[in-house]
Amino acid sequence: MSSRYDGKRVYTNNNEIYKEALSNRGLSQIKHFEMSKLKYPTIEEMQDLQMVGYTWSQEDRLWKVAAKYYGNASLWYIIGWFNKTPTDFHIKVGSTIYIPFPIEKVMKYLGL
Repeated sequence: MSSRYDGKRVYTNNNEIYKEALSNRGLSQIKHFEMSKLKYPTIEEMQDLQMVGYTWSQEDRLWKVAAKYYGNASLWYIIGWFNKTPTDFHIKVGSTIYIPFPIEKVMKYLGL
């Protein structure tokens, strides 16, 4: 499976306002990748997917859930986007999130 960064433009950020922060980290610049604009699946597309409910616990992280269900931790953003929770901190302990399958269809429906 390809990376979400494949074929994306790379931007370099070496703006003067970040000079001190970069220096403190031993860096001279930061690379940013152009990101895909994800869409949310339509009702018809949602009906075509399988879902697994997952109850969020305090130790959970999206990358851990992606590794467990997709075998690839770097697909964490798909679970976050699908559940409209962009980061781990947007999910409350005890909440149910949904893991959509198959990943190939999910990626197609998200526009990846």
